[in-house]
Amino acid sequence: MHINELVEDCRRFDKEKGFDTHPLEQIMVAFIGEVGEFANILRHIQRGDKDERTRAHLEEEWTDMLIFVLDLAARLGIDAEKNYLAKARYNESRFHPVEVKSLVEDWQALENLREDWSRCAACTLCANRKCTVYDCLADLSVQSGVMFVGEGPGKSEQEEGVPFVGPAGKILDSVLLELGLSRKNVYVSNIVKCRAQEGEKDRPPTKEESEACIQWLKREIDILKPKVIIPLGQTALNNLTDSVAAGISSLAGKEYLGGASITFGMEKTMIVPLVHPAACLYGFDKKKYLEHIVSLRRILEEKISLAKPEKSV
Repeated sequence: MHINELVEDCRRFDKEKGFDTHPLEQIMVAFIGEVGEFANILRHIQRGDKDERTRAHLEEEWTDMLIFVLDLAARLGIDAEKNYLAKARYNESRFHPVEVKSLVEDWQALENLREDWSRCAACTLCANRKCTVYDCLADLSVQSGVMFVGEGPGKSEQEEGVPFVGPAGKILDSVLLELGLSRKNVYVSNIVKCRAQEGEKDRPPTKEESEACIQWLKREIDILKPKVIIPLGQTALNNLTDSVAAGISSLAGKEYLGGASITFGMEKTMIVPLVHPAACLYGFDKKKYLEHIVSLRRILEEKISLAKPEKSV
């Protein structure tokens, strides 16, 4: 197919979809230009050009081509790279490759990190590992800047490879709806990545286990740079902050003003604890839990944009 025919096909697609500003055409024209530049550099290398700048330019063009392809796939409604690059962002219907490139880099960094921790043997919990448990439900392109951190995967999570998918996870889903959030636009992680158990029952991870595993969480936080971290339960709070004297129920739904051990430059990430959702399964006052959530929502509204709550816990 001739290039002009390809562009005309893109115009027809845009017209059928009602895109007045022809975003797909813009992407395709830019992509054709990138392909031409890539081919031109490749010819230089094939002719014996060994200059490092030429090779660096080739890598840059290759990255740009990848970004255009991912964005094209998203525009056509094709899910790219699992759930992480669902749709590229547009501002006034103009394509911004820098935003998509950042998503690609964050996604790749998380994939590399998960590959590393899937081989971790820093503590004895690795003997319980059936699979790598990580948040594959989060969509990096629509992140709210909110990160929830539990203590560790349970039986259901170990089987499915996703955090908070058991009974406590169903309560967390209700909490998110009450906050105007969803599993798609928050990121959920744990202090430890493998299940801590005694027989068939879950148990809190020990101090030694938490200290051995916290490196992975710190690296997740470094990649995602959340605006707000919500520790779910006492174990998560203790490991994300300096020593905590008060109990979690008295701190829940309030900004934690004690010392935080995880910081980014000069600005500390806001920490707002919440009682672990599993507590509701064992008799914790649901009315009080709802009060904590309402308080948490007020705090989040100052930091991020929230949708209207859909239902209560």
